[in-house]
Amino acid sequence: MKLQQLVALLFGVGLVFWAQVGSTHDSISEATYLGNEAIHFKYGNRSVLFDSFFTDGLGYYSVVDDKNRALLSAGFPPFDTVVLVFVSHVHPDHFSPGMALQYLRDNKKVILFAPGQVVDSLLLAGGIDIAKRLIRVALTPGQAPFRIEREGIDIAAIAIPHKGGAQNRGVENLVFRVAIDDSVTVAHFGDSAEEGQWFEVQQKFLSPIDVALIPYWFFQNPQGRELIASYLLGKQVVGMHVPKFFVGSGDEHTVSAQGDLFVDIGEVRQLNLE
Repeated sequence: MKLQQLVALLFGVGLVFWAQVGSTHDSISEATYLGNEAIHFKYGNRSVLFDSFFTDGLGYYSVVDDKNRALLSAGFPPFDTVVLVFVSHVHPDHFSPGMALQYLRDNKKVILFAPGQVVDSLLLAGGIDIAKRLIRVALTPGQAPFRIEREGIDIAAIAIPHKGGAQNRGVENLVFRVAIDDSVTVAHFGDSAEEGQWFEVQQKFLSPIDVALIPYWFFQNPQGRELIASYLLGKQVVGMHVPKFFVGSGDEHTVSAQGDLFVDIGEVRQLNLE
């Protein structure tokens, strides 16, 4: 074999190798914690955000920090791949109309999915100009799931009541389930209550879930643990919505909860189908 041919062959093999390495790396599913229930879920060259536009931690929960807020608004890495945004409910420790409105104006291709209360608050804040990119998901607990496909992402949603009993019964709380291409199926449970009847009627919605992002209080009581064992057993389950005094001592609180928790801003979990 001539020298030129050998060099060309080795170069070609090298390109294939690095392409495969790059493809493998790019195809990793991962979730990054941004504070409270704010999660950035990425797979390949696309990603989505859950509950990431809020400024009020109610004095008790971590908020999206200034660095990530600036990167989000500008659409800079790692948030340059975001195509969809999901909001579970309207409470200020999950959603700020002003922050969300500014983001949608700065990132003109991103679409937002949310309950009607969230969409209405954006419109009342002057968001008529972005109304076509606001998808109202109108559901009540027990209704059949909402389903749609956008940007190569399979989306489904159900309603589960917000924790807190009667005082929060008027709050529309959605559980969004997404899968980007053939990546893991991730479900974000918002502030769902540990009420078994709603899990029972939605078993078909729950069965494709690979990764469940749940409020950490599910780990704290027998009802929540029973729901995990009955409907999420064998899944990758990560708790969120932890108090900010957990920050810096995640290992201790994870042991106490007997389950995985997002505690420190910037934590990453690689999400696996196995």
